[in-house]
Amino acid sequence: MKRAVALLGLAWISGCSFDYQVVEQAGAGGGGGGGDSGNGGVSPAPSCKDDERNGAETGVDCGMAACSKACPPGQGCDGDADCDGGKCQDKICRAASCGDGLQNSSESDVDCGGDQGCARCAPDRHCGTTSDCDGGLCTNGQCDAASCKDSLQNADETDIDCGGGSCKPCPVG
Repeated sequence: MKRAVALLGLAWISGCSFDYQVVEQAGAGGGGGGGDSGNGGVSPAPSCKDDERNGAETGVDCGMAACSKACPPGQGCDGDADCDGGKCQDKICRAASCGDGLQNSSESDVDCGGDQGCARCAPDRHCGTTSDCDGGLCTNGQCDAASCKDSLQNADETDIDCGGGSCKPCPVG
């Protein structure tokens, strides 16, 4: 302690300043430091890369408020934004599905389209390709209704853009 006071006095005389920290040493007039494994009793700060759920994390190293990383299914959550699949139910992230009421995974719109096996999207819903749409074309990212002029065999047509109950009769052949 005398050494720290002497250093502070020298710094004041020379006009310098510096930060210092007095560290108690075992047997140096203070009963020792105790602590755990030599780190002075200080626990490491929570981190989004320490393989533990700590701090403000809702799951292990995840949770949007704490780590800016969504949690996978099975991890804890406080809301849909915490979950990779976008569905927080009973404080647990749930996997995306075609019936969860959300547009998630590869869905083109809420619970339709995409490549995960969901139903095709109805007219006026979002789409990525015509295969996302139920009957019509995907035009400018939106499903169109089936028509007799869309170059597809859809709705009740018996061939491409003809036959059925609403289109002109099909030519012979």
